[in-house]
Amino acid sequence: MGKGGGSGLPDTRVNDCPVLLDFRKRVVYSSYTSLINIESLIRNERQILVNTLRSPMRNYNFILVLIFLVVITGCAGKQAFRPNCATELDAAWKELDIAKAKGFSGSVSYTKAVGLLSLAKTMQTVENFDNCVKHAKDARYYITQSRLGR
Repeated sequence: MGKGGGSGLPDTRVNDCPVLLDFRKRVVYSSYTSLINIESLIRNERQILVNTLRSPMRNYNFILVLIFLVVITGCAGKQAFRPNCATELDAAWKELDIAKAKGFSGSVSYTKAVGLLSLAKTMQTVENFDNCVKHAKDARYYITQSRLGR
């Protein structure tokens, strides 16, 4: 019996044919090179993805710092009316203590003044000092009007 395994056909094993052997080496080499290229592409894509994900985080941190600075600056600017608010409120409460309302119109003005002073105190508590001063001045006006009976 011959190499064909007893069938009488020529042997078709790849190792015996130099052309097929050369072709097989080329396929293996090109597959190996393709795998290397694919790995490098995957590495590059992964790096691009990581950089893309990091970029918004940098922007996000920058925006947070910017918002923080704006808030801090805004809070610092609210302190300008603080002493005026306290002074106006104290003066208005003292005037209210000695005020005697004349008639019904005076009682209405007195009630408006009390409401405005309560609102001014609330504005002082929440550190809205400019509105505190405004309401305290309005309250003092109504206290004066209540004494006059208007």
